[in-house]
Amino acid sequence: MNLAALALSSLLLAGAPKTAEDHQHHARTDGGMAVTPMDQSNSEPDRKLTQSIRKALMDDDRLSFTAKNVKIITQAGTVTLRGLVPNKAERDAVRELAQKMAGAKNVIDQLELPATTSPENTN
Repeated sequence: MNLAALALSSLLLAGAPKTAEDHQHHARTDGGMAVTPMDQSNSEPDRKLTQSIRKALMDDDRLSFTAKNVKIITQAGTVTLRGLVPNKAERDAVRELAQKMAGAKNVIDQLELPATTSPENTN
């Protein structure tokens, strides 16, 4: 499987609510107005930016599988990061990688931490 197919499948798999609880959570938190992978721009610069961020995440050994599979949606150079990450350290790492690629002012961080955060998840 090539990198583009892997990135696309990751986006599609990460984008769908896995359970009814996930679906209800998304409905409560975004009112149906949140940016989704379906909002990804088809412009070449936006696609390339999304691909470069995904590659940077996949290449980062500090990140868990879950963090590597957050949603990355780019529209007119603005990157939105969505999804659940295991802890604050990984959330910060994902955001910093995206900011390095897109510029700090061009990243919207909508990453979430687990509702019940144990001491090891507060790093």
